[in-house]
Amino acid sequence: MSKAEPQSATIVIDTREQQPYRFLCESVRSALKTGDYSLIGLETAIAIERKSLDDFIGCITASRERFENELSRADSLERFWVVIEASLTAIEKGLYRSKVNPESVLGTLAAWSNRHKVSFVFADNRQAGQKMTERLLKHAWLEHLKRQAADRQAATPEQNNRPQAEGRRA
Repeated sequence: MSKAEPQSATIVIDTREQQPYRFLCESVRSALKTGDYSLIGLETAIAIERKSLDDFIGCITASRERFENELSRADSLERFWVVIEASLTAIEKGLYRSKVNPESVLGTLAAWSNRHKVSFVFADNRQAGQKMTERLLKHAWLEHLKRQAADRQAATPEQNNRPQAEGRRA
């Protein structure tokens, strides 16, 4: 971590995000290559994609190729989450507009989870999705700071491993 790097996270909200979350912490609008949310300085390492339930179902059906391309792009990131503003039960019960079979949706989720470096996070609603997104980003930032501190410590001369001068023996 450079001396100029802030100790608190600033969330980046993609300029194409049509219904952005409103976070308690600082945020800025900027174009992201992948995802809807990231952190300043970590845009090439972590991202979160937000999906309403109907939007997510659309990613499995009509927009499948586009979304699979995004998942492939996200494979280069350290962490990538898709926060779905619905419960797994809502998918199991088919509580969405599309006629796609819930088993097909669940099968696609399983396949994508195995094929890509993605974590699907189910948040019951938009408010829960916003809280989970902020929580994931906060913890990603804290992990980043820990790694930076460990890297700094590893880069300094190992003063702790110097032999100690022997004391006088009685």
